[in-house]
Amino acid sequence: MLGTIGAAMLAGCSDVGETTSNGSNGNDAIDERIDIGINQPEWIDNGRSLSVILTNDNNDYTASVEVIVQWFDEQGRYIGRDTSSILALESNSNWYAKINSTAPFEADQYNISARGYRIDDRTVSGIDTRSVDVDSDALTVTAELENELDMERTLHVILSTYNSSWITHSGSIRGRDIPADTIWRFQTSLNQVAYDESTVGDDMQLTVLDQSPIPDSADDQD
Repeated sequence: MLGTIGAAMLAGCSDVGETTSNGSNGNDAIDERIDIGINQPEWIDNGRSLSVILTNDNNDYTASVEVIVQWFDEQGRYIGRDTSSILALESNSNWYAKINSTAPFEADQYNISARGYRIDDRTVSGIDTRSVDVDSDALTVTAELENELDMERTLHVILSTYNSSWITHSGSIRGRDIPADTIWRFQTSLNQVAYDESTVGDDMQLTVLDQSPIPDSADDQD
């Protein structure tokens, strides 16, 4: 079964119905929807969790992705919802996600939907990636970015590792007030986001978002 964002919702009984989802998930994205494919949902952990493959079907843009599962008991009564999300998923890439049920009762059915939002272009002017080193054992990334502009910058860096087109680990870090014409050296941790893959992928992707405040206009002079 394949569903798309804002149009389809995949149910545990294999029925497809209509749904809509509104609002941003707060992941530093611009308000433009990205189609997210939903494929192969499956009960795991003796029915306490659900696994599903999410695909960024867009050919051009990275997207932040959130998957939402509504749980129902054997009589079809709604008993709760759970979500899982990642900050960045490359175009034409896949996320094998796991969603644990926190419902107070045993779930017998589910509805699953996904939201995707286009992330601002990864190319930020005046930023040069000097080095990226991954410690797969410690699950850490040490990197250096150079601020080449003559102004302070506030940056949000999302780091994602891939095995072929499948995301395995993700992490992020914010650097505030990075001085002009200087190199920012940082270290951050990686978290496993793939349900079935604990090995860090060998393809590292960096998405850099500029969160620098817009300078205030000069005050009017009397």
